[in-house]
Amino acid sequence: MSEAFKTTCDWFMQHLPDNAEAHVNSVNDALEAARMARFALAYQCVENAEREEAEAAQESVDQLKAVLKRMDEEPEEALETLTDEQRSAREKARADAADLLKKLLDRLVELQKQFDNLAAWNKRKEELDAAAQSVNDAVKSLQDEFATPQPLSTVKDGVRRAETLAPAIQDVEKALKKARDWVKKHLPDNGDAKAHVDSVNDALEAAKKVRDALANRLQDDSEREDKLVNDQNVLIDQLNKRDNNAIDVHTSENLDDNSAALATGLGIQNSPERAQSQIESFVEAVEVVNSDQNPTFTLAILGRSDEARLSLLKSMCCVLQNDTFEAAISPNTQIDISEMPEEYIIQRGTNNIRFVNVPVNEKDYKNADTLGSKLSEYPEIHGIITVITNNDSSLPDAQYNQLCFTYKLLFRNAFKKCCIVNVFKPMNTFNLDSASAQLMQFLENFCERHRLPDLSMNFFCVDADSMQSIHNVNLDENQRDLSRNAWRHVSNGFNGFLKVIKTDKPLETHSFNLTTKLRRLEEWLNVRRKEIPTPPPVEWQFLMEMVADSLMSGLAIYYRNKIGDAAPLTNEQLQNAVNYWQATDAEVAKILIDIKQQY
Repeated sequence: MSEAFKTTCDWFMQHLPDNAEAHVNSVNDALEAARMARFALAYQCVENAEREEAEAAQESVDQLKAVLKRMDEEPEEALETLTDEQRSAREKARADAADLLKKLLDRLVELQKQFDNLAAWNKRKEELDAAAQSVNDAVKSLQDEFATPQPLSTVKDGVRRAETLAPAIQDVEKALKKARDWVKKHLPDNGDAKAHVDSVNDALEAAKKVRDALANRLQDDSEREDKLVNDQNVLIDQLNKRDNNAIDVHTSENLDDNSAALATGLGIQNSPERAQSQIESFVEAVEVVNSDQNPTFTLAILGRSDEARLSLLKSMCCVLQNDTFEAAISPNTQIDISEMPEEYIIQRGTNNIRFVNVPVNEKDYKNADTLGSKLSEYPEIHGIITVITNNDSSLPDAQYNQLCFTYKLLFRNAFKKCCIVNVFKPMNTFNLDSASAQLMQFLENFCERHRLPDLSMNFFCVDADSMQSIHNVNLDENQRDLSRNAWRHVSNGFNGFLKVIKTDKPLETHSFNLTTKLRRLEEWLNVRRKEIPTPPPVEWQFLMEMVADSLMSGLAIYYRNKIGDAAPLTNEQLQNAVNYWQATDAEVAKILIDIKQQY
């Protein structure tokens, strides 16, 4: 290009001395500006500069075009003085200049395309970095949390959280592959882009190894603790078998004669007098234990599908009867349940777990009172398990509404008494990891909207095909790892839920009756929602707080937002609000009286 430009300049200086300097300087400046703009644009692409500089380069090219146009418009008088050889040389010089301009324009187009590709890459890079960073931070947080020993319940929650990271890592791996393919196609010579993809891949592989190692360690810790608990339960059972003998001796008129024999049986190697004293202490302890021996925990299983509820029941019983996967696939430990019973009781250590079947139809999900009435038939319910069946990568509206509806039956402070379960059949695009991630995403969003602590989230998924293979003791080597993973999901999720409900008071009949009364108040408020001033007066705030603090519904969210940062009402304000409604509205007064009676 520089040689062609030099030839053109020489021709003008020789044959058009009057105008040559102006033309040559003009063309020189334009070409130099375009050349500098070209390198500036290339540098800008590498350094991610602004698009305005590319537009400035285009402006320089336009100036060059104008100069060449003025050259074409030279007066005929000047051209007539040229010889044929001079004319030929002039045309060749002009053609060389035009060719130079064309190549420069082509280069600018090419650079612009590179600029567009780099802009697209920057956007992809930001999205890739954000996704990878989110996974890396989650893995690092989990690793830091379990760098020191934690309680068993926390360990089981850690296993569940580690398992839910697997689909997130898979999503980043897919995005990484797409980014690598895109760079290979659109930026094949860009070493920085390739190096960045490699660095993200290395960091992700490291996070994946940490997650896998952490998940395995926590799972081993969990199973070891479960075995210790099971051994402890066995010892307690052995102790309980001896308590009747101890009581017989304690009530015998001939305690002196029997004390030594019983003491020997209990491993007490002392004098008869000392043995009798120890036996009496032992009997007192047994009487205390017997007062709360074999407590029963009632779990209600809600759902529309009989098949799904039966699959869940068999899976939970399998976990209750077997502490390890190897025990679960033993032929002599299978659960013989062919259809969903109305009630089913199974013993776990010193506890009885009673499952009650609560089939729910479409009409029930439209009327919370109907379902609440069914649940209130039981004196105590320690936990509610609501079952959905979804094999889709997105949660359908019907299933979403079903889950939200279940929480409407409970107080906000009873959120942790509910566990959601997806009984699904795996597909190529939907497996145990993606099913778990789906429920976790639902619960995270639900907790955020209702301002609930996400530590109270209870859920797990049942791979129906794998669990059925376990029930049938029909596993080949290819299915073994898949079935083991399915069993672990149920074991971790259900045992974690059991620990939660055992440490809290059960739901009683009046609890469901009270939520029914509060829903009446919510409906009354909804009809008059537009009448509520902003900010709400004390008497309205009183009603809104009752709904917002008690229920988990869309209107409860609305009232919490409307109340905002208003200070809680004092006892005097509460009493004044009650007096106000009793004097002004008989309907709401009756609801308040009913609520007070339930309390």
